[in-house]
Amino acid sequence: MTVRVLLLIILSCAIWNSAAAAQSPAAGEAAQPLAIAGGAPKQEMKLNAKPDMAIAMRNIRAGDIIAENDLAGADGVSPAPEGMVGLQATRSIYKGRPVLASVLRQPIMVSRNAVVAMEYRRGGLIIRTEGRALNEGGIGERVRVMNLGSRQTVSAQIVGPGEVRVGG
Repeated sequence: MTVRVLLLIILSCAIWNSAAAAQSPAAGEAAQPLAIAGGAPKQEMKLNAKPDMAIAMRNIRAGDIIAENDLAGADGVSPAPEGMVGLQATRSIYKGRPVLASVLRQPIMVSRNAVVAMEYRRGGLIIRTEGRALNEGGIGERVRVMNLGSRQTVSAQIVGPGEVRVGG
């Protein structure tokens, strides 16, 4: 072997060892085994999971609402952290993978282009009319809505399925 080949082998071993050391679990983190199909035999890989992290117990499609039995704690046995059940997945999450808060949202209550009930309240005055949602959202989120009578576009807060509240 030439010196150049020997140096490449030594360098690649050093890089491999440093990458493995960087991926080892830190204090307070549990290593979660994850089976990955890689060719004919299955290879096992360790996934670093924090104690407050959830792991998907089944494949979850984008748009699915998370149920209690869909998630488990980092150890794969304990229940998932509170606040994730009832949310909607924005992307597909595969079985055995960690579930990040960034891929969960409030369930969509108003779809884009849906006709919604608009309500304006101020003191004892209540005005109700219909509008068309210009974007989608969940409860508490703000969406743009076009009043069907006046064609004016306003910002409204979603208060229920197909219902928005305008102004104060």
